Amino acid sequence: MRLINNRLSTAAAAEAEAEAAELGLEIKFKLEHSWLAVLGKRYMRCELARKLLEQHSFERSLLSNWICLLEHESDLDTAKVTSNPNGSRNYGLFQINGRYCQESRRGGVCNVKCEDLLDENLRESAACAKRIQASDGFRHWNGWQRFCRNSQNLPNLKLICGI
Repeated sequence: MRLINNRLSTAAAAEAEAEAAELGLEIKFKLEHSWLAVLGKRYMRCELARKLLEQHSFERSLLSNWICLLEHESDLDTAKVTSNPNGSRNYGLFQINGRYCQESRRGGVCNVKCEDLLDENLRESAACAKRIQASDGFRHWNGWQRFCRNSQNLPNLKLICGI
């Protein structure tokens, strides 16, 4: 993630988005503060499934649940930040709620900076998400409850991705 503490003109923002797209990255501008630019990555389904399995030791038997959840929670976008009606925020690919992290410093249940949950390397966010799933199950995430609870709705990663 890269933070820029400068005001960006519309032209500069468009230019930055075009350059990032050429590199396969997506750029998000948080206009509320008019100073934050976040470089993130939007994964492809199979690319992410392999990364979770091989680099972050996700259980193969739960991988379809994770991918379904991530498609519905964040659209596979590491830079996604959403605001909830209660004023809290959800961060990153796993849409981890702010009670699990602390803005600008390590803290929360997962002892992580919220900004680190937006990082495309996924180390902090994957560890925190696995911790949440181990204690609360997938029911913690509304996207999983609404779209993935029924196993018939889960992607067949063996067929689709060869995993």
